[in-house]
Amino acid sequence: MKKEAFEKKLKSLKRQHHILGKDLLRKYAVFVALVEIEGAYHFLFEKRAKGIRQPSEISFPGGAFDPALDTSFLDTAIRETCEELGIKREAIEVITQVDTFVSHVYIENFLGIIKINTLEVLNINEDEVEYVFTIPVQTFIDTQPEVYGIKVKSFSSELDEKGNKIEYLPVEALDLPERYHSSWQDNTREVYVYRTPHGTLWGITALIVYETVQHYLLDDESHKKI
Repeated sequence: MKKEAFEKKLKSLKRQHHILGKDLLRKYAVFVALVEIEGAYHFLFEKRAKGIRQPSEISFPGGAFDPALDTSFLDTAIRETCEELGIKREAIEVITQVDTFVSHVYIENFLGIIKINTLEVLNINEDEVEYVFTIPVQTFIDTQPEVYGIKVKSFSSELDEKGNKIEYLPVEALDLPERYHSSWQDNTREVYVYRTPHGTLWGITALIVYETVQHYLLDDESHKKI
């Protein structure tokens, strides 16, 4: 490309900022669900069914973005919530998009209200959800999470159970520095944990709870009940 054409291209750039590597990640959407119970707002959580990935863990409604079904991540969040809880779209009031999680996966999160009077009206999909329960938002305003850590390493290769080498990145053939011939990036990541009567709420779901409360739901002046 000639200099003049290149400079013209630079001046015409209008593409909005995007997240680098987003298209390489598995993509999900989560609905941070609120329900009103006896005049106070609660988060609604799911106990995941035993036969699915991450069985018996606590999560919000949500799931994988499906380009065949969804035109947006909000579509994903609503579709998955309706499927998992057995409710109609009209029962969902979306308030706002909240913070996006980007790491080994990409997750867009949406805060909203499920307009029901009792959990008994839900017709949960037992293939995905063992049961649902609620915890007052005020609990997470009053309680700080426990903070632990996990160690994360990167490997260019590893041995399988039979001792055979599985090579993910051909570091020698690519003449990469020797530091990449074994493991690298020996990092520790913080993990948030809340203890609940229904088990440990931790990981990405706990982080979503914490960040949503801190950035969107706190009354900074008085910490009044939500």
